[in-house]
Amino acid sequence: MKNSLKIFFVLTIFYSYFSAYGQNVEFKTEKEKFKEGEKVCFSLKNISEDMIYLPSSAPWAILREEKVDKRYLLPSERKQNIKDKKIVYSPIAAQVIVKLKKGQSKKWCWKQKNIDGKQVKPGKYEVRITVFNKNGKKIILSKEFEIDANYKKSSK
Repeated sequence: MKNSLKIFFVLTIFYSYFSAYGQNVEFKTEKEKFKEGEKVCFSLKNISEDMIYLPSSAPWAILREEKVDKRYLLPSERKQNIKDKKIVYSPIAAQVIVKLKKGQSKKWCWKQKNIDGKQVKPGKYEVRITVFNKNGKKIILSKEFEIDANYKKSSK
C-alpha cells in the first residue's frame, strides 16, 4: 500500500510538471550558462500523443529584463524596482505552419546578436516560444539562461 501511494505521488508530480510546464511539450536550452559570443541553442520536443503546431519555422524570441524608466510610472510605483521584459531578438521566419508529430523535435540556435546585428551584453535572458495544441490552444513556453563574460566552458 505504501509503495503504491509513493508511485502514485511520483506519477502525479511527473504529470503535473509536464502539464504545467508545456502541455506535454519539452522545451529546454542546451545549458543554463553560456560564454559571451557562444551560440545559445535550444530545442522543443513533442512528448505528447498528439500533433502540435508551430505558427512559423522559428516561433521564438529572446527577451531581457530591463528596469522601467521611472518617468513613465505612477508616483506610487516609482519607489518600487519594477522591471519589464523587452524583445532583444526575434528571427525573420517563413510564416508557415509547422507540424510536430509525437516524438519529433526541433532545434534552433541564437548567435547572441540583437535585432541590429550587434553582440548583446552579458546578463540574464529568456527564450520564449509559441506553439499550439491540436485544439488550437496557444501555449507559450520559456526558459531562462545567462550569458557570462567570465564563464569558461568545461573541457568535456
